[in-house]
Formats: sequence, C-alpha cells, structure tokens
Amino acid sequence: MLNSSSELLDNSSDEVLVENQKQYVSELRERLSVLRNLSELADDMICFEKARQIYRIVHSIKGSAPILGFDRIGSMAANMISEWEWTQEEGNEPERQVSLQLQFVESARVLDKFLPELEQELESHTSGIRPSNVQASNRNMDSDIQLAKRILIIEDDNILRGYLARKLFLDGYQVDEASNVEDAISLLRNHHYQLITLDLMMYPKSGYDIFEILKEDMMIRWIPMIVLSGRDDIRDKLRCFQMGADDYVVKPFHYDELCARIRRLIERNQEYNFMAFHDPLTGLFNRRYMDKQIQLELARVNRYPSPITMILLDIDYFKMINDNFGHQIGDVVLQSFSNILTSQLRKSDMIARWGGEEFMILMPGTRDAEAVSLVESVLTHVRENPIFDDHTRNIFITFSAGVVQWRPQSSVTVWTRHADFALYKAKRTGRNRVVKSSLRKTVAKKILVVEDDRVLRRMIVELVNGCSEQVLEATNGLEAYELLTKEDMDLCILDFNMPHLDGLAMLRRVNQEGIVSKRTKFLMVSGNESHDNIKTALTLGANGYITKPFTFPELKKKVLSLLQQR
Repeated sequence: MLNSSSELLDNSSDEVLVENQKQYVSELRERLSVLRNLSELADDMICFEKARQIYRIVHSIKGSAPILGFDRIGSMAANMISEWEWTQEEGNEPERQVSLQLQFVESARVLDKFLPELEQELESHTSGIRPSNVQASNRNMDSDIQLAKRILIIEDDNILRGYLARKLFLDGYQVDEASNVEDAISLLRNHHYQLITLDLMMYPKSGYDIFEILKEDMMIRWIPMIVLSGRDDIRDKLRCFQMGADDYVVKPFHYDELCARIRRLIERNQEYNFMAFHDPLTGLFNRRYMDKQIQLELARVNRYPSPITMILLDIDYFKMINDNFGHQIGDVVLQSFSNILTSQLRKSDMIARWGGEEFMILMPGTRDAEAVSLVESVLTHVRENPIFDDHTRNIFITFSAGVVQWRPQSSVTVWTRHADFALYKAKRTGRNRVVKSSLRKTVAKKILVVEDDRVLRRMIVELVNGCSEQVLEATNGLEAYELLTKEDMDLCILDFNMPHLDGLAMLRRVNQEGIVSKRTKFLMVSGNESHDNIKTALTLGANGYITKPFTFPELKKKVLSLLQQR
C-alpha cells in the first residue's frame, strides 16, 4: 500500500510537470513574439527602456526554462543575458544614451539570431512531451500531508509560480500565490504563513520592497524567507541577507533541493519558536509569546471588529502545596493543571503560563459572559477531581480568575490591569471564584516611586509598570515633594529613610500645606518595623505600610488594592 501511495505521488508530480510544460510552451511563444517586436524597434529613441524589457523577458526564460525541463533554452537565454548586463546600468546623459542605443542595435542583431534557434529548440522539446495517465485529483492524502504548513509564493512568472504551487501542494503544503508586491502584502496581513518564497526581480516593484514592509510590520517580520533570484551576484546576496532573508537560491534550481531547504527552514523555525515561546515546565505558551500575541490579536480586531476576552487566573494557596508536599509535587500540580486547561478549553483559546502559578487565557471571538461560563466549567472540574493522586493521597485545588472583555481605544496596559484587578477581587472575596470586570474608559493612573536605592527603585518601577500608564521616579523626599506639587498622583510608594527629606517628614509637609489631591494614596516602604513609626505614618495619611524585605507579589497585591480604592 505504501508503494502504491508513493507511486501515485510520483505520477501526480509527473502530471504537474507535463501540464506546466504545455503552459510554458504557450507562454514562451508569446514571449518570443514580444521579443521579436522589440528587436524590430531598434531605431526608436527610447530603445534603452526597450532593452530593459528584453532583458526582463530573457532573464525570466533563463531562470524558469531549466526548472521545467527546457535546459537548452535556458542555457541559450543565459548566454544572451551575459552580453546584456549593461541594460541594468543607469545613465541619462546624452552621450550615454547614444552609446546605449548603439549597443541596443548590436544586441538586437544577436537577438535576431537567437530567436530562430530558440524556436527550433522549442519545437524539438515540445515533440517529446507526452501526456500523463494520472489525474491530479487522485492526490494522496496520507499522513505525510502537512496542510497546516502554509507557504506564500511571490513570483511574477505565472508558469513558474503555478508549477511551484502545485509541486509544493503535492508535497503537503498549503500554498498561496502572489504575482506582485501589493497582492503579497494583502495576503501576508490576512493569513499566517510558515514561510515565504520571494522572486527578487519583479516589475514594476522589486522584491526588495517586500523587505522594507516586513521590517515595519510586527505581525509578519519574523516569517522565514527564501529569495529566488536569477542573479548570482554577491552584492544581491549580501543585501538580501542584511535585510532579513534566511536563504538565497539562484535560478535555475532543482525543485527537490528547494523543497528540502523549505522543509528544513520551517522545521528549524518551529524548533526555535517552541524554545523561545513555550514554558519548559508546562509546555504552554510563555509570557513573551502572549505579549506578542496580544498585539497581533488586537491588530486583527482593529481590522475586523469582533469581541476578545482576557482571563487571568491564579491557583489558590499554591504556596501551601509547595510547603506541605514539596516543589516536585508542586511542579506536577502545575503540569496537571495546564493539561486540564488545554483539554477543557477550546482550540481557539490561547493559554500561557503568565508567571509562577498564574495563567493567562486569550479568547478571540468571545464575549465576557461566555468566557465566564467557560472558565467556571473548568473551575467546577478541578473542584471535583483531584489534581494529584498517587493512591496514597489526593490533592485538590481551586483557582481565582478575573475576566475582562476588550473595549476599543483601550491600551493593553489598561486591559491587563483590569484583569489583574478582577483577579485580586476574586481572591479578596474568598477565592475559588470567577469575577468579571468591565473595561470602562478611565483616567490614566499615575504612580510615583520614591526610593534612594537605585537598584531597588528600578525593580519596583518594573513591577508597577503593568499596574499604571505612567510611573515616575524620585531619589529623595524633596524631589518627590516637588513632583507632587506639580502633578496629581494616584499612588506614591514612599521609602521611609531617605536623604534631604525622609518619608515621615514629607508626609507632614504635604499634610500641612494641603498640596496633594485627595485621590493620592501613600504606601510606606521601610526596613523599620517599629510600631510607633507605623502608627505615625498612618496618622499622617499613609494608606498602607510594607516592610523590607518584602516579596514582589506582596508589593504588587498592595499596589493593586490601593489603586482600586476610591
């Protein structure tokens, strides 16, 4: 049976070649007719542009003819191209134009000799083409088919493009075609591709234009690309690699070699992507991937409006599992929970390990009410089934979740922060529940971090960046005081011991002068656990107090809690 399948694929491949040869013969005759007309216009004063047209046609024949089995024709075209490289040079001076016109007249004579030989070779080759008995519709659909791997062929030679598309289809790829830069960009922005093959010499826009667009578009800039070019020029190769090409194949090429390069490049890219964008413990996507995916999904929603919902969830009392059973069992719990999320949710839902025991889920095309229902069904499942069972003990877990639907004109920071708010509300109100929050239009939150230790200050700023649209910094109390007189803050994280003006002194001063907005909250940070200091800070208007050393999740929890207070 395997031999029959292999035979069928071979015959189907032969059928593709024969059909493309027939089409190529027809198109080649048209090209020869165009070449003959151009050569007869040698006395035209715009002959230099006509020379460029001839060059493009012969260059295309040089690259495509051998791929389709017309080796002699391709060789003849290559010989002529070597004499015509001057057509690619620029020169607008009158003397240069006269020189080029004379070269054109001379080259037209070469073309007059070339055409009859080429037509004779074409007739000779055409007589050897025999139709295949295998129908293309009998394509094998066994396990080797890889239709999930989608390729875009950007090529202005219709016959070569069609040939490559059909051959790659038989080798198991889903293939889209573009004959120009505009169509290619449209396809790239509407579909997800694993690889692009790019013809470098297209008209009127060249393949180089694709590179410029790819560089600016985050959605498509990482797609692997193989350049297919008829120019074996080191300058072209270097330029392409410098602009982002992954491989460079010179026409004419052997299809099997190109196919092997495509397969390896896709496999290698998938391997790199897996390592870069997956959590090694759970196998889920990681935070790096989800940060990128959020941007891609919102770009898609902006073009084609549809609902999308974010869920942040956190396993309840996970620290107790690690403390009571050990980190090895904790890792097993994380893996089992990841498997439950993957099996219970839909294939369209994107799941990532956000950090520690926290997970993020993106649900494209889903409203918040439907998302709540889906997550609650998962919560019911984990409540009723042990997450770990080794026949001597059963471990059950629950989780808390915050659900927020995207609203237009909101930033990703605001969206994520509201999901954080909803998650912490679920935890404060008893855990083991799902809380929905509305992403309303809100005033941008501002946080001021006041800390004289540069390293600790930067770490705190990084932590609270996700909780606010704007984070300001101050290295001492006096600098912080001046900022508070100029701008309204939602939260001031204030170190107790600082030069010039310590935390308590600054609180006294802003209270006496009444310069701070009523909405501003103060969180005192200190290594001093004195009860009197805490009492004094609270009396002076501090809304919270945290002592060093503290954990960053603990600090984040306090920050989110204070930002939610009105």
